[in-house]
Amino acid sequence: MTADQKDRFIELRAQGLSFDKIAEQTGISKPTLIKMNRELKVEVNRLKLINLESLADSYGMLRASRIQHIGNLLNRVDTALEQADLNRLPPDRLFELRFKLSDRLQREFDFTHNEPGVGSANLNGLLDCKMQID
Repeated sequence: MTADQKDRFIELRAQGLSFDKIAEQTGISKPTLIKMNRELKVEVNRLKLINLESLADSYGMLRASRIQHIGNLLNRVDTALEQADLNRLPPDRLFELRFKLSDRLQREFDFTHNEPGVGSANLNGLLDCKMQID
């Protein structure tokens, strides 16, 4: 079996193709493909994970994308609060949204729950610094 054949098998199997479909495309017998599957299972699973992460990233499902999106929304709410005429507009909805976004952003930085990480960052301190600078 050549390296190119192995790479092609890993690629097709990671895409979810059946042994029959892979046999049609590669000309390799089904029993050989089954044997290759046992030998290359780790590589196939690794490529499946890479493909899944890429898909998740394209839809903004990864933590970094969520943090960036929430941070952008938080900045927009802060800007709206700064521009709001507090004598004319009831800002309670903007304040409520700002606090909800801050809480959501804090939870995204909490690496002890949803995704593995090294610990919890102190986002409140970062937000306090931003407010003092502004």
